[in-house]
Order: sequence, then structure tokens, then C-alpha cells
Amino acid sequence: MSVKVRVLAMMALCMAMVAQADGWKYKWPVLCPDVLERTHEATTCVPLDANLTVSVACADGARSADWAAGKLKAWFGCAAAVRDVSFAGDLPAGDEAYAMAAKPGALEIRARTAKGVKWALMTLRQLAQPKRGTLTVEGYEVPAFTLKDAPELSFRGLHVCAFPENGIPKIERMIRMAAYYKFNHVVLEQWGTFRSEKYP
Repeated sequence: MSVKVRVLAMMALCMAMVAQADGWKYKWPVLCPDVLERTHEATTCVPLDANLTVSVACADGARSADWAAGKLKAWFGCAAAVRDVSFAGDLPAGDEAYAMAAKPGALEIRARTAKGVKWALMTLRQLAQPKRGTLTVEGYEVPAFTLKDAPELSFRGLHVCAFPENGIPKIERMIRMAAYYKFNHVVLEQWGTFRSEKYP
């Protein structure tokens, strides 16, 4: 195949991608773990960008806006205006419960504690997808949605064995993935492969 044909094929593919982006439709992903309640509008896009206003409300009075702003910037490159607000509304039972709602220009997070805010942002991380119609990642977006969630188990653990063949990078990746999927404990079994200076 000649270079000219390849270039024309690539241009046609790019044009098709841009055309497809005009008909934006969001397919709700498989969340892990799934949330208790949710609704979403598959055709309403909420860009996670500087035009977004984010409100964070904790029932226990915790201030989480700065932490949330840092995660939005690190994960999505989103320099949104994030502020703490007074809590109002109902949530599922449990101190890690949270609710979240997104509509164009606004994201609202309500939680009983800062832990709930953390789980809300982990859920947002699973919901977000790269903007469509671009050849490189130029930002992220979610559909307009509402959801409520709370962990069903207070102990959500992962057992990791530190065998020599696993290596530190692999173990670190396992621990990071556990956090991503809202585990709250890691049992790291070292099988005599770690020599402690404190307990030789």
C-alpha cells in the first residue's frame, strides 16, 4: 500500500472519529464495586475542566475541598473551582456513604465523612473517559448523573504475597489497584523475603 493511500485512509478515519464525537453518547461502565443507586443521561456531557464548579459537603464538618481539588488536577488535569459547602440531604447508612451528582458546569459531592469524599472521587475516576473526537487525550468527561453509594463491607481487604518473583513495582501496582477499587486494607505477607533492620 502506498504512502498516499495510507495517509488518505488515516484522514478518513480521523474524519469519522470527529463525526462520531458529534453524536456523543455515554455507555455506563461496569463499576467495581457497583453503586447502590444511579441515574444518568447518556447524551448529556459534563466536561471535567476549568469551567466546572465543584461543591463538597461532609456531614461531620470535614473540610475536603483542597484535597478534592488536588485529585481533580492530578487525575484529570482539571483546574475546577472547588469549595466546601454545608451538608444537606440524605445518604445511605454508614460513615463511608456518599452521594454525587454531575450536570453541565457543576459537580456535587455529599458525604458523611472525608472517607466518603475519597470513595466518591474514586467512583468519578472510574466514570470519567477521555474527550471524544481528539487524537490525543485533551481532557475528560462524564455523563450527567446522580448516584448514592456506601460500602457493604467495613473490611475490604486484599492479600498480597511478596514473593521474590513479584518484585516491588508489581506489589506497588497491586496496592494502587486495590485503592482504585475501594479496598481499605492490604495484608502484605512477606514469607521471610524481607529483612527488617528493626527486627533482624
